[in-house]
Amino acid sequence: MSRGKLSTAIDAAIDIVNRDPLGRASASTLGDAMWSAGQFEEGGRAYQLAVSNGWRDRSAQTWAIEAALANKHLGQAAMHVDALLRVAPATEIPAEWMLEIESNPKGRAVMAARLSRSPPWAAQWLRSLAEASASKVHKRIETVRLARAAGMRIERQVARNVTWQMLQKHPGEAYNLWQAINQPEDHLGGEIWGSNLMRGALLNSGGPFEWRKTDTTGVQMIGGRRGRVPVLEIRGLTLSSAELAQTHLALLPGTYRLLWNKSDPALLVDFRISCIGPDVNISAKNVSRSRSTSQLLQFKISRGCILQKVGLTANGNVSGLSEGFISALRLENENNSTISSDVRRVVR
Repeated sequence: MSRGKLSTAIDAAIDIVNRDPLGRASASTLGDAMWSAGQFEEGGRAYQLAVSNGWRDRSAQTWAIEAALANKHLGQAAMHVDALLRVAPATEIPAEWMLEIESNPKGRAVMAARLSRSPPWAAQWLRSLAEASASKVHKRIETVRLARAAGMRIERQVARNVTWQMLQKHPGEAYNLWQAINQPEDHLGGEIWGSNLMRGALLNSGGPFEWRKTDTTGVQMIGGRRGRVPVLEIRGLTLSSAELAQTHLALLPGTYRLLWNKSDPALLVDFRISCIGPDVNISAKNVSRSRSTSQLLQFKISRGCILQKVGLTANGNVSGLSEGFISALRLENENNSTISSDVRRVVR
């Protein structure tokens, strides 16, 4: 914009302030004009006036955030972020704002306090988490942990979606985020990781660390009981080999055993495990006896395998059974100790 046009814009903004000094956007309009003209000190004073006139002014709040960050006033910056997102919920939060606010314990505590009130912008803030760099994302996850402990509520599907985003951007932090989102009282009982597999509560849009249905062939999977034993009834298996359901693990390097029971050795289902990450394979072997209903998959996790995917799969064997059930799914480490279902949690 030419110098003449800038001068005209400033004159017009001054006229607006004179006619309506307490108007919501009067002072910030003057601040915008002066800032564009390079009159930063005068523009800052205009923005300051706009902030003092009320919080429902987007330009003024944006200036106030940047001014607070420049002066390391993290509490004020968090307050103005809250105000900006309340008046303009569609505002895209610059990642650098959040990283600077949450770069130290004081800033994380202040932001967590704001989030503990479950403001309307909380879901948008959560969706910005994965945009942090690999070296700083853990600090933002710590803010989630603090906010949840202070009472922040997170919608179940939002939690699942942001964890998937984290899995795609920073696989090594996905489970840490899932743990931060979920609180100790959110534990579910069961044989393995929340037991929604045995209950048949398979989700079409579940999170990475919940069992979710991935089958597209029409196989039925229904939770039930045989006596007191929870089972997963499986019906309609065909000759096609396909993944029926999946979940993810975050196991440390070591040797493990996945155990389960089949209603009949010929039932056409099995479990498989693979590593999430480049060029890392899992050494796995099914060591079950051919005619036994007790199944055992032994596998070894090596360094570099940060996350693992477990899939319930259909074998597609022409001589097998197309229906039956599985039960007693459990995971053991190399000391034959069962790994508690408490390590997998679900959002309330």
